[in-house]
Amino acid sequence: VDGVVIDLEMQLRNTTHAGEFEVGQLQVRIESLGERIRQHERHIAHTQGKIDAFEAKAGRELATAQEELEKVEKAHASASSLAAAARRNLDSFVTSMKSMEDGIPGAADPRRRRVQAKRGQESPGKKRAGS
Repeated sequence: VDGVVIDLEMQLRNTTHAGEFEVGQLQVRIESLGERIRQHERHIAHTQGKIDAFEAKAGRELATAQEELEKVEKAHASASSLAAAARRNLDSFVTSMKSMEDGIPGAADPRRRRVQAKRGQESPGKKRAGS
């Protein structure tokens, strides 16, 4: 009976030792995994910080670009309005000139202009004989 008890105690010690060894190995793995989790959490926090900084910078740049776009669109609208006004003024001027054209000798082409010379005067382009 004592031999059986000694064998059982020996098996108990071996089993306990093997169990403690496995527990130690599992604790090492758990600590290793815990450290990896902490590293990943730090990396996630770092990456999130970079994302936040990028989004803030992008937001500022987008706001600046939007302001510039609004200024350009406003300048374009103003230029278009001025061009349209100038076009209307030129159209009005051309219409006025065409309406006055009938009353101007030679009309729009001054080379066709004929001036009636008064009697006793020569036309302005000719020289008198003896002058």
